[in-house]
Amino acid sequence: MSIDIYTIHIYSLYNYGIMNTILEGKETQSRAATILGEMGYSILEENKKISKIEIDIITNHREKDRIIFWEVKKVHRRNFLNGYFPFSRQQWKRYVRATQIGSRYHYPQKKIHIGLAILDQNNKALFIEPNFSYFP
Repeated sequence: MSIDIYTIHIYSLYNYGIMNTILEGKETQSRAATILGEMGYSILEENKKISKIEIDIITNHREKDRIIFWEVKKVHRRNFLNGYFPFSRQQWKRYVRATQIGSRYHYPQKKIHIGLAILDQNNKALFIEPNFSYFP
């Protein structure tokens, strides 16, 4: 029996739990995309890199002429209800930079907003905000 380096790499990812985290993230993002679709958003792209910043989901609302760059987070419901907020000011600043670049090069003449979708450990929506902002 021959084992190649790819098999060893995948095995080590599973061993350290990294692969489970990746698969959970994809499942959470897929569920968020479904929820957003039910809310009237059209999914344009997923996992789009703009200037080294990965945007989880990019949507367009069917009735409003705007693009939304969504960050998807998964948290334990208890932690969220106790005040834990998984989107830092630094992450928000990176998303602001991505919207500036996105409006110039990728989606000219469209208004771009930052959206935040937070799902719990059962992939139920806790917080969906299509116009998220940190105030100064």
